[in-house]
Amino acid sequence: MSSPRASRRCAAEAEADGDFKRAARLRQAAAVMRASMPTVPEPAAQGPAFGTPGWTMPQPRNGGGNAAAAVDPGPFPVEAPPPALRGYCTALASSMAVPVELVAPMQIAVLAAGCGPATTHVTDGWEAEPGALWIMVGVAALDAKDAGS
Repeated sequence: MSSPRASRRCAAEAEADGDFKRAARLRQAAAVMRASMPTVPEPAAQGPAFGTPGWTMPQPRNGGGNAAAAVDPGPFPVEAPPPALRGYCTALASSMAVPVELVAPMQIAVLAAGCGPATTHVTDGWEAEPGALWIMVGVAALDAKDAGS
């Protein structure tokens, strides 16, 4: 049985055939499936659509200005990765003449990929979510003169 409805239909067929025990088990299975199904919340009220009257341009949470400059996370904690990756991270950054903050996050993605297919259990009645880690590093545009320094 793949759904409560299918279980109830099979229960009715079993009852028509005189198999009352099987019909009771199927009805109980349908009740358990129905009780364990996640409920769908009511959709949230939607604001005005893009370009329609009443729509306003979204504002950054930091109050405006350059959002990338306002959310500076600070230096990457180079001591956080394991010693082998720590050495590789600093050596690669040095050889490429880039800050360690550009190299280190990619190693976190490599470590996450090495963990294999992980799933996250959210709550009962919710299917397990696949674990994924997406890493993107961005920097301000540089001149050719800036690249080597």
